[in-house]
Amino acid sequence: MPEYNLQVAERLVDAAHFLEKQDEPGATGAILYLSLVAAELTLKALLEKAGWPIEHLRFVRGHKLAELLIDLCTCEVQDSSTGIWQSAASLCSVTVDRRYIDATVGKLLQAETAGASTYPNQIRYGEDVHHYDPVLMLGAARKALEWAKNHEQTICRKDRSA
Repeated sequence: MPEYNLQVAERLVDAAHFLEKQDEPGATGAILYLSLVAAELTLKALLEKAGWPIEHLRFVRGHKLAELLIDLCTCEVQDSSTGIWQSAASLCSVTVDRRYIDATVGKLLQAETAGASTYPNQIRYGEDVHHYDPVLMLGAARKALEWAKNHEQTICRKDRSA
């Protein structure tokens, strides 16, 4: 049985979407946190499916979304319509919201490298959170999850002998 699964990530996205409709104190922080956890689980589920060791995902990468994306970029997926293998880095270029220039999954999930509050600790604790808009991050988690569902059956490391 897999350690990480997309169903849990999907439930987190659903919960964040529910909170999006609430006008309650703390809702935006919860949306941001749930979105980041969902994105982390999505990336780890893909990497586990591709053959990355659980120990690497849990202890080396931990909660570092930018580093999980680096690992994902060493994988490839098969295009369902053409059968052609392509880099899994294509996830990074998926547009989240066309109203924003360069609002891609890759850029949003690498927010910490641009000075955003560090996930998870600086998101869960304290009131001085600097990050992209929580609803935009929910969009990134949702887009990553959709991409994962479309590619989870074919994802593998580029060096398939590894």
